[in-house]
Amino acid sequence: MGLLTPVRIGGERRRYGPDDLYRVAVILRAKEAGFGLDGIREMIATSDPAVRRTHLLRRRAELAQRIAEA
Repeated sequence: MGLLTPVRIGGERRRYGPDDLYRVAVILRAKEAGFGLDGIREMIATSDPAVRRTHLLRRRAELAQRIAEA
């Protein structure tokens, strides 16, 4: 999915660093909040906080709609 980009060492071996661990934590939290992997990729791919905020607000509106329908 391209969410993690660990350093490759010795052929197929991967080395994960502190930044990768942080990213895994962000991915897990986003999954718990109901984001799909595509949405998570969009949020991670941008360094612009305004774009990230737009994604979060859109998800919040979707969740509010689902709650209202329930």
